[in-house]
Amino acid sequence: MKQNGLSLSPSLQALSGKVALQVLHGAGEGIVVIDEHNRIVFFNAMAEKLWAYTQADVIGKNVSMLLPASLRDGHDAFVERNRSTGVNTIIGTSRPITLENRAGEPVAAELSLSVIEISPDGRKYYQATIRGLTEESHRNTLAGLQNTVFRALLSDMSVVSIAGFMCRELETYLPDMTATLLVVDDRRQVHILSGVGLPGRYATALEGITLSAHDDATLARDSAQATDVVWA
Repeated sequence: MKQNGLSLSPSLQALSGKVALQVLHGAGEGIVVIDEHNRIVFFNAMAEKLWAYTQADVIGKNVSMLLPASLRDGHDAFVERNRSTGVNTIIGTSRPITLENRAGEPVAAELSLSVIEISPDGRKYYQATIRGLTEESHRNTLAGLQNTVFRALLSDMSVVSIAGFMCRELETYLPDMTATLLVVDDRRQVHILSGVGLPGRYATALEGITLSAHDDATLARDSAQATDVVWA
């Protein structure tokens, strides 16, 4: 038997309608499905656990409510481009992301996206499958990132090339972040060594600023203070 173009064995013919939805609802990974208007039409139990929203909170709402605030504005336009052009950039791939749950707390996860086209009218539904990352997954990913960076440092790449490579790798590991590598010269002036994703207005403001003697001493004493010193 075939259903929607899929071949089903006799034992699976009953797996349709409400039964199939119940199976998906109980899946061990978060599953979110949106319709052609970017409205959430399916939100399973694991998705409820990841975001701390209930189905009643999200069904019928624009999926942007599940995204970090920094990504909401451009999301509808991104999905519409895919619908109209058929060009897939992250569809069919898997990548690490950082979600924000209902309380605004970060949740590390891995996201896979797929497109489901329903015949005969060709309506496209997008399905996101989200797997929460464990501490062990974090450690393994971080170890892989460190090894990749160490190999780059041992190569014949230039300092600028290594800086750009490190920033790109960090942004792959933390896709909702912008990685920037700055250097302070002998005159205490700040220069951007790498930061492709850094907005122009920030790059313009940071390039060439002179740190105070106090800031310089603070960095010498504790390099972890760099973020506070630069942004202040």
